[in-house]
Formats: sequence, structure tokens, C-alpha cells
Amino acid sequence: MEKSVSEKFTETRDLIERVFRDSFGLDPDQNRLKSTGDSILVWGLSRGSATVYIVLTQATETNYLQVFSQIFQLDENVDNEIYPRLLGYNSRMEMCSVAFAVKDKKVILKSDRTTDDLNESELIDIIVKVGRLADKYDDILVNDFGKGK
Repeated sequence: MEKSVSEKFTETRDLIERVFRDSFGLDPDQNRLKSTGDSILVWGLSRGSATVYIVLTQATETNYLQVFSQIFQLDENVDNEIYPRLLGYNSRMEMCSVAFAVKDKKVILKSDRTTDDLNESELIDIIVKVGRLADKYDDILVNDFGKGK
């Protein structure tokens, strides 16, 4: 019998917490952030100058994982050249499974997927990749376009 979305949500939560403990040496409870309800759980960790957020969301039919980091704050004076630059960055091989996006006047680096068949090594890879690239590109964007975060 197939597991319910709720059971899969609990399994993924446990996986995320195990990765925090076993792979990153962090207490998942101390790294859990306030969320908007029982169907959304959020954790945070630092990687260099970047903060990486891990968001687990339970939806009606499946669960979703989003790992993201805020890279750059946009303002009305930002050089519009930033947008094609971000699209160009998205085409690089190192960006496989992650991408730049704009949300709430912020440039973020993110990776989204359902939690179906998510395993420990893939979760670790996503978190490490977002953190490493966010730490790299936040400096590049501040250098090229101004104040940033």
C-alpha cells in the first residue's frame, strides 16, 4: 500500500533532520525557523556569507522541497543588465539543478523538486551546491552591481 502524503512528509522531515545531524553536525531543532503552519517546515544554515534555507511543504497531492539562498537585494536603481547576466549564469554547467530567480525584489538561488524518491545523498548535494554557489555569486553580484543583500 502506498504511503500517504502526510506519511511521506514525516519521512522527508526525518531525512532533513538526519542530514543536519549526521552530515552537517548541526542540531536540526536549533536550526529550525518559524514557519506559517504545520504543512510548511523551514530550516536555515550558513555557508560562508550565504544563508541557505530548506523548506519542506506538504501539498494536497505531493510534498515539495525548496532549497534557496538570498543573493542580492534589488532596488529601483539596479542596472537592468543584471537580468540577462542572471540568465547567462543559469546556463552554466555548474548550475545543474539550481537556478537564479527573482522573488520579492530579491535575487535568489534555488533548487526545487518534489520529495518523491529524494535520498540522503541528493539532499546533501542540493544543500551544499546552493550554499557553495550562493557564497560565490553573492560576492560577484555585489562587485558588479552594488550593495546587494
